[in-house]
Amino acid sequence: MIDLFSPEGEAALARIAGRRTLYAFDFDGTLAPLVDRPDDARASDRTMALLAKLATMVPTALLTGRSVDDLHRRMPFTPLHVVGNHGAEGLPGSAGPSWAASVPGSNADQRAIVAAWLERLPHALAAEGLGADIVVEPKSHSLSIHYRLASDQEAAEHALHAAIAALHPAPRVIGGKCVFNLLPEGAPDKGDALATLVRFERCDAAFFIGDDVTDESAFRIASPSWVTVHVGAHDESAACFFIADQSAIDHCLERLLVHAEGEARR
Repeated sequence: MIDLFSPEGEAALARIAGRRTLYAFDFDGTLAPLVDRPDDARASDRTMALLAKLATMVPTALLTGRSVDDLHRRMPFTPLHVVGNHGAEGLPGSAGPSWAASVPGSNADQRAIVAAWLERLPHALAAEGLGADIVVEPKSHSLSIHYRLASDQEAAEHALHAAIAALHPAPRVIGGKCVFNLLPEGAPDKGDALATLVRFERCDAAFFIGDDVTDESAFRIASPSWVTVHVGAHDESAACFFIADQSAIDHCLERLLVHAEGEARR
């Protein structure tokens, strides 16, 4: 992986600034620091101010596992696109207001699947000896199970595999940093969502930055002309570039603005 703030990274940012580029951002662990409880997540005022300025200059999207409503409550402005539930909510055009609503009869079906999981989960968690240190985050079209608060995270992770295996219908599971994301089979991922946004905005390229396993699908579908960035150096990531950690997001946004403003002056 290449440091985004290296000469190679700066050259890549300058290249996409000269094209019709979509700029997309993950939220948790990227725009906002990771926290023990999902509801406590907040991006700093400085980060939001920089992103809001960028959004006035280029097509900008937030692409998150959170629900759209949840994300709106954490944002002081509205970007061009806010896509939630890994792509199940907020995709434009033929995708409809939500992925589930775009398939006749499926909206209620997908919500019912998640509701059934939520009804079953307390018993499944208790059967594996899991308690209050496991945080279940319902998100309508999906849900996340966080085990960051567990005193023994390795044991909690193992027990959660068994608890999730007890759910029906079997969910599509995407891991992460002390979290399991559960999606109905056939639900889109962030790669599907990012490709849809690029096509909808008729963009020639994309910039996408994220920090977790759920972001890898977007990194993997990127064409060579795109700039993909992982928060933290990670040899197994499909992203081409990295920033050191989440605290570097403001500098990243500042560099994006410098290139966008330079292109605007041309």
